[in-house]
Amino acid sequence: MDRSKVRLTGRPTRRTIPTAGQQLVASLRQLKQVLERGEKLEDNFIVHEVRPAIAPRPMTGGQVRALRERLNVSQAVLARLMAISVRTLQAWERGATKAPPMARRMLEAIEADKEGWIDLVYQRRRTEPSALKRRRAG
Repeated sequence: MDRSKVRLTGRPTRRTIPTAGQQLVASLRQLKQVLERGEKLEDNFIVHEVRPAIAPRPMTGGQVRALRERLNVSQAVLARLMAISVRTLQAWERGATKAPPMARRMLEAIEADKEGWIDLVYQRRRTEPSALKRRRAG
């Protein structure tokens, strides 16, 4: 190739990749235009419908107390584990108040993996809770 005939017209152009911020602004502009035209979002965008998980089941005070007893822990220990006051737990167990959904979700998780939570309560030592109860009683 004869280099004398090659003519450079400037720096080669690089394709620039938009930043995340630029992409976001462009998408918001597109969204605004679609909304202004009154078009359906589904016709212009990929739309994912997210349905919340099933609400935690209701729990009576007796069920809360029975779970705590199956864990073989005091009200103080379960209250501390759940980051609530002992009075709050006592109110749930008496049925004076109901545990809120987030607390019921945690109680369900505890119920589903009692051994794991027992390990956590007892600092992951594999000591049987029934043996601990006998030691406390004796």
